[in-house]
Amino acid sequence: GIYMVDKSDNEAKIGECQHTSYHLPQWDENGKCSWVDIQRQHKSLNAEAKCIVPPTKVIPVIFIPGIMGTNLMSTNTNKKEIWRGDSLASVYWEWHSKGGHQRQQSLHPDYTRVDNRGDIEKKILTPFSDDGCLFPSRKSRNWGAALGFSYGRFLNVFQAALLDDWQTELVNYEETYRFNDPETMKKIDIALKHEGSLSKLVNKKFNTHEKEDEQVLTPEELNHFKRFLFPVHVFGYNWLQDNKTSAESLKTYIDDVLRLYKKKHGYGLAQEKVIIVTHSMGGLVARYASQVLGMNNKILGIVHGVIPDLGSPAAYRRMKVGAEGEGFMGTAGHVLGATGKELMPVLARAPAALQLLPHPKYRSPWLTIKRHYHDNDLFLPKSKDPFSEIYLQKEAWWRLYESDILDKKKIISDKNWQDYTQLMDTPVRKFMYALENAGYHPETYIFYGKK
Repeated sequence: GIYMVDKSDNEAKIGECQHTSYHLPQWDENGKCSWVDIQRQHKSLNAEAKCIVPPTKVIPVIFIPGIMGTNLMSTNTNKKEIWRGDSLASVYWEWHSKGGHQRQQSLHPDYTRVDNRGDIEKKILTPFSDDGCLFPSRKSRNWGAALGFSYGRFLNVFQAALLDDWQTELVNYEETYRFNDPETMKKIDIALKHEGSLSKLVNKKFNTHEKEDEQVLTPEELNHFKRFLFPVHVFGYNWLQDNKTSAESLKTYIDDVLRLYKKKHGYGLAQEKVIIVTHSMGGLVARYASQVLGMNNKILGIVHGVIPDLGSPAAYRRMKVGAEGEGFMGTAGHVLGATGKELMPVLARAPAALQLLPHPKYRSPWLTIKRHYHDNDLFLPKSKDPFSEIYLQKEAWWRLYESDILDKKKIISDKNWQDYTQLMDTPVRKFMYALENAGYHPETYIFYGKK
């Protein structure tokens, strides 16, 4: 605690008791703590001011969205919004009437980049705000890069869950010891005290499918958790470009975030590693940065939400027939394209989308070609090489890409095919094989929905 007494020569009055006050922290714009409400007291009061100290060690948490989960803008000087998801309605009206040519021109990896100007939730769900001072502002932590209607509320609740327990404990402590008379506290209804978000989960079982081996949050784990600060950052990336390029940017971003808390914000404590939380394709970006680019020594652990670890047959279906009905209220169909004619020209130029196709190690066969007589059904791939049997097939009707779907002129169609095969042969194939051989971060956790 901090003691502040009046050093004047006035003598203490006989019989006056000690006066103790408790003070909550406040943070300046650089993340430093102070206790500004302490008042000088006459020395006769034998006053004691106790400053309640918050955690000061920081472990940054970086969230990586999935495909379509980052706002994009034009690379032109006008910085035109290309893909902005502040609300579902705005997305629908912007995209539902666009044809294949318009989508192809707008959603091009070479002419788009990350746009962090999206709407950010302002509501604070914890006793002390995370939007500036305690942490850098949400905007500077790149929250505006994430799709608002998909991730806005999630980011807010996620950040609150990482802060609520120690903050609630501080407030409870100050309220509990505000009174000089301990007997007074016994009369205060203990039910009025708030309980932190994770405190409610201690020793609680959720009766999951694996309930015999279900682990529970222990009091010791919660106490350890409350000793750290977890600022949530967003790594937005261009979900059209090669995921390898995005992983290289993530590598730089991890270093930038660690440097921020070492040198500029807070006390520079515990700044060695980050925790990464991913959604969908963001997991592939994180795995590549960690295991291929060597960033695993700067990552404490990775939590993957629904990672398409070895790709997904849904990517093939999307390319062939469009994305109608996918996403919340069919959003993917409205934006990327509801039909193959609308969507195929976009995906054929987007390395990241092609990298979502089933990898060579994906369990084969994953494609069934139904024929009139069932005994003649075709199951692909046969040789565990989807490139030769499916992706680079030019004539077979089950081929992945139809180079003339929009442009019937042979010279244009041939150029389309050449560009597509170059993408498939180099960035797509190399990315898949690199990930397959790279393994996983030793502290990797995953979760999926039941359906």
